[in-house]
Amino acid sequence: MSKLDTYLQTFKQYATPNLDILLYQYDGGKSDYTIHISSIVHGNEVGSLPTVISVIEDLEQGNIEFGGKIHITLGNPEASRLNRRFIHADLNRLFLTTQPSEHQHTHEGQRAHALMPWLNQCDIILDLHQTMLPSATPFYIFPRTTLSIAIAEAIGGSKSYIDATPSEETPTYQCADEYVWRQGKPALTLELGEMGFHSPAEQASSQAVLNLIHTMEKLRLQKVLTHSQEMLHTIQQWSTGSLSNYHTVHRQPYLDSNWTLRPGLINFQLIQAGEQLHATGTPELLSPCDGRLLFPKYPRRDSDGQVIETLPKEIYRIIQEA
Repeated sequence: MSKLDTYLQTFKQYATPNLDILLYQYDGGKSDYTIHISSIVHGNEVGSLPTVISVIEDLEQGNIEFGGKIHITLGNPEASRLNRRFIHADLNRLFLTTQPSEHQHTHEGQRAHALMPWLNQCDIILDLHQTMLPSATPFYIFPRTTLSIAIAEAIGGSKSYIDATPSEETPTYQCADEYVWRQGKPALTLELGEMGFHSPAEQASSQAVLNLIHTMEKLRLQKVLTHSQEMLHTIQQWSTGSLSNYHTVHRQPYLDSNWTLRPGLINFQLIQAGEQLHATGTPELLSPCDGRLLFPKYPRRDSDGQVIETLPKEIYRIIQEA
């Protein structure tokens, strides 16, 4: 049995039976406050699985104390078994009250529909993801609220945060964190570095998840868990950390399929204005400004260099510290 299969089988042993999703439920019996931990919404981002299994086992054995409720979901294990990001459509774009008709009956469309009622029940979500390419650091990326920032600073897992606050317009696609954020609740996404099993991903996710549970238990004991302003004030008093805040200053649309990034670019890599980003012998791509690179794309190509998959909307982004 593979490492992945072992983790999935172990999770299934603890999961609530007879559901359309893989869900683990813990109830500390002293509060209805619910923490939601989300893993493998993208099937090939499996690096948080060791953490969620370890946390479940510790909860079952009484090694972790929390008086509230904890829900842990595995978003797309079917795609994980295929080592794919998704099967039909990107699950982390489909958390919509009204889904596009072309996705309503897809595997991911139905999975989003099954997950959303559980997201409605949570009071906070920590969504664990990974990037397609290596990253110089783990990083938070989620819709900005003062409380969410304070929680991320308190629980660790990364020292960097990227503002991903959406517009006020009705969304045409929506991630899990945005779906929860639009309900007025803290919603954090932590990118653990390159997809796959590796120690840095396990360390970052373990620190964030365990500290989140411990922080919420301390707030429960302080009797401020359901009062957001009192929560914020208390967390800010406790917090000794700080996050470097970044915002997106440039998104480069993927306008030409012949555009090819030079080999070896990674997330959070420092780049300078005018720096060559294109591979030798391909159309010119120069950085328009100083900053750090985010989500560089290398779509699959055939032997003639032609892209053989749907072209991404962006070939890269640039972020700067606010």
